[in-house]
Amino acid sequence: MKYMIFAMALVVGVPVMAAAAIYSERIKGWLLTLMIFATTLADRGNINFMSMETYRGPDRGFEITAIELIAMALGISLLVKKTRQIKWIPYNTFFMLLYFLVALYSIRSAPEPLLSWFTVFKLIRSWLLYWTVVNCIRTGVPMRAVWRGLIAVAALMVFEGLQQKYLGGLYRVSATFDHSNTLAMYLNMLSALMLAFGLADRSLNSWRTAVTLVAALGLLLTTVMTFSRAGMALGFVCALGVLVFTNVRTRSKRVFVATMFAFAGLVFGGAMVGPSIVDRFMEAPAASEGAREEFNKAARLMLEDNPMGVGVNQFSHVLDIHHKYRKHFKIMAGEKHAGVCHHVYWLTAAELGWPGIIAFALVLIRFAWRAFIYSWRTPGRDGALQAALFLSMVATYASGFFEWVFRITPLFFTFLILAGISVGLSEVEKQRRRTLRARSAADSVTAMPEPEAAHELDS
Repeated sequence: MKYMIFAMALVVGVPVMAAAAIYSERIKGWLLTLMIFATTLADRGNINFMSMETYRGPDRGFEITAIELIAMALGISLLVKKTRQIKWIPYNTFFMLLYFLVALYSIRSAPEPLLSWFTVFKLIRSWLLYWTVVNCIRTGVPMRAVWRGLIAVAALMVFEGLQQKYLGGLYRVSATFDHSNTLAMYLNMLSALMLAFGLADRSLNSWRTAVTLVAALGLLLTTVMTFSRAGMALGFVCALGVLVFTNVRTRSKRVFVATMFAFAGLVFGGAMVGPSIVDRFMEAPAASEGAREEFNKAARLMLEDNPMGVGVNQFSHVLDIHHKYRKHFKIMAGEKHAGVCHHVYWLTAAELGWPGIIAFALVLIRFAWRAFIYSWRTPGRDGALQAALFLSMVATYASGFFEWVFRITPLFFTFLILAGISVGLSEVEKQRRRTLRARSAADSVTAMPEPEAAHELDS
């Protein structure tokens, strides 16, 4: 049934959505809203072809997601209707290509090449998703479409979290995701952006502003309900950073009132759940940290033996077939099949070697740097959104020291959507500045006296 639904969505749904987006700019905006909301589907919104479900690595088949189906429709509409406005090679494409080529080259030495092709296929799809989002924002899809998507995400995540916590009795909620830590990382990508909309978007009326701030606080509350230690800490830092930035860069009575509302919500929420948070930090099981370190050590040993890497998406397979990399295992010694290294940077280094981890780091640093620079160059709401995107990226990078965040498909695609929004906004700002310079130059020419008139004045 699932295969039939996806086949119908691909053959019928994509062309219909593309035609609708070509016909109406408003529909195109709603498709971007739907694509952002589709990130909440997690593994429910994908399908694997030629899958290896027993494999413990990140990628287990040739996968297609609902996010991509919507992106295909948007991409087609851009190619048909916005050809002259498209940025064919968006920012950071060269370094993303470099990382892709390293991953492709790593297949030469991979003991099970098919596993690597799963990830290579995902990398191709991921760039197409990024390209689509950049060009949607660049060609005029309004940020109101992003705001709607975030509101829809918040409504579902908060509902699922409260239901699991208070009706289901779960200690750590996971909402639509398979693990509470995954949910925390996902929410930290979005909560700062939601808060920035509430604080700095002057186009929102009073009740929409209030709803936006409540939604942002709801996302933070849901993060707390995951009881992910890193997630809670990073979520609070991101919220605090957005509050500080908006009050430094966009001071106004409206921003002050919104800040007080948000700050009061943080204080009240913190007081309510504070004891539980303290207990979580004090009583966290040592076994979890120990298991992570065992996998981290295995990754370091692989890198020492294979400076060019063992092959993308091969870590778990190599652990299975080369027991020398797991001789030090104690906590995870009883596992029949090896798991995956949660430290995404050691995982990348083990699989792609030094060239891979360098290329990967350059891609991430350049995305964050772009958002940071344009948070100060861009006035008003968009500058605040860039600051929130920068903080979200930094929080995601920090999460990578504890979880394999960029290898989990829904999180990876969510990150690329945010990176695309950031780059798209920077392109809009560059266009605005070029227009202002052109107008200024035109005004200067118009204001200059004619040569004859100038001569008469001199005489």
